[in-house]
Amino acid sequence: MLVAIGGKLDLEGEREILKRLLAEARGVQSNVLVVTSATGYPDETRQDHEDAFARLGIPNVTTLHLRTPQEADDPQAVAAAARADLILFTGGDQLRLVRALGGTDFMSMLAKREQAGAIVAGTSAGAAAMAQTMIYGESADDDPEREIVSLKDGFGLAAGYIIDTHFDRRGRYGRLFDQVAAHPDKVGLGLDENTAAIFHGDGSIEALGPGHVTIIDDPESATARVELSSGQFYDSLLHGLRTGPQP
Repeated sequence: MLVAIGGKLDLEGEREILKRLLAEARGVQSNVLVVTSATGYPDETRQDHEDAFARLGIPNVTTLHLRTPQEADDPQAVAAAARADLILFTGGDQLRLVRALGGTDFMSMLAKREQAGAIVAGTSAGAAAMAQTMIYGESADDDPEREIVSLKDGFGLAAGYIIDTHFDRRGRYGRLFDQVAAHPDKVGLGLDENTAAIFHGDGSIEALGPGHVTIIDDPESATARVELSSGQFYDSLLHGLRTGPQP
């Protein structure tokens, strides 16, 4: 199961998303692997996440800060992925993350674990990198206040989507809409902060958290935009909203 989170994951309050991730894995018996490769502050990020899981009673937490493909090909890193019931990619820079891990033995094992039932989650950069076509923004050289938006190759775990995060910030809807219009074979997925999109096996997406999950489908159709609140589902086959529990 894939879970994409829009950033600023709650690690100290109700921790609704963390609790759901653990419930979908093996509860307090889950082997958790936190991957901090996207961040420039690995020590602080590791401590924050390990503390959050400890407060939830999870004793088996491993943290990896893999910086290069060589480190991600190391048999010990691959073995850590093979043991994990829940793999969580933290935020930071999605380009740094993909450059370190893309095409590695670690990612091959992670894909196998997800197919076998493990939970693969990412927040902020970790969510954006799940897409095969990854949205990436950086400051323009001539104007640091102006953002240049481009698409890079991501991990391909959510191949049919372009995922944008921190979506409750001004301007994110327009940039995602433009990318979907330019790539009509993709569906745009905009995630508010501390809000998750849960990809179910039947092709539906469930929203979880206090914000919204925004779906941008065919920009020329009447269903161009669907906003999901927590507990609602988007049915990718029907291209529309479906309420009620997962069948």
